[in-house]
Amino acid sequence: MIRLLTWALAIGGVLTYGYFTEVGRDDSGTVVRAGESNVTDLRVGDCLSIFDEEEEVYATPIVPCDQPHFYELFASVTFEDGEYPGIDAISTQASEKCLAQFDRYFGIAYQDSQLAVTSLFPTEKGWSETNDLEGSCLAYRMDKAVMTGRVRNF
Repeated sequence: MIRLLTWALAIGGVLTYGYFTEVGRDDSGTVVRAGESNVTDLRVGDCLSIFDEEEEVYATPIVPCDQPHFYELFASVTFEDGEYPGIDAISTQASEKCLAQFDRYFGIAYQDSQLAVTSLFPTEKGWSETNDLEGSCLAYRMDKAVMTGRVRNF
């Protein structure tokens, strides 16, 4: 009986952890409960907490946009299939593709905004092993201050 209770508590703990760490979305896909998200599951309009831009990122904290955050995903971009172009080339391609999408989302030219842009892009391993050809474009305040509300309000 004690063994059964131990297993029940362990399984309950895992399920509870998953519930509280997985991002909650409403029917429209808007984040309504903060949690961790795999970078391949990010969506345009998602608001992200801080992460280390110099490290490989596989999962990131996502929050409802009315909670404090640092980044807003404003576009998803696709890279051409083929050989992995290398970290410098893929980073450059991501920057170019993201800047080309900036004014569509924000309604203002990048150089006229008070925002900066960074991107998440595939690693060589993801590119070759899972055919990950998607990137995410993120905007943040130039002063790197925390925001509450949509980035497009800044």
